[in-house]
Amino acid sequence: MAQDRLWQMDLLRHVARGQLCEILGKSTLAIDKDFRNMQFGRVADRELAAMDADSRSLLEAYARGVNHFIEQHRDHLPLEFSLLAYKPQPWRAADTLTITAYMYRTLTMCGKTS
Repeated sequence: MAQDRLWQMDLLRHVARGQLCEILGKSTLAIDKDFRNMQFGRVADRELAAMDADSRSLLEAYARGVNHFIEQHRDHLPLEFSLLAYKPQPWRAADTLTITAYMYRTLTMCGKTS
């Protein structure tokens, strides 16, 4: 997955945790506030800690695979990282859950307006 989608994964992780300003600047502050209010990151951390050992082990193995790819390709990451002059942080098992929450919200909000 990291080989084909690392930039998208990292971007969605930042969005879902309310940390988009860290890479795109102040123009995304409203998005960050919205997602921080939903606390997807905090909930993901809590759910990971409460998860059964087998499920947690799968998410941790996935994170190790993503991190292995990042380390092996540190000098050849997708172009977006170079353009924005940053390197992705190590992937955590909870990041996968955070993105899942983001996707749930996005896919269930189709057609709805605030």
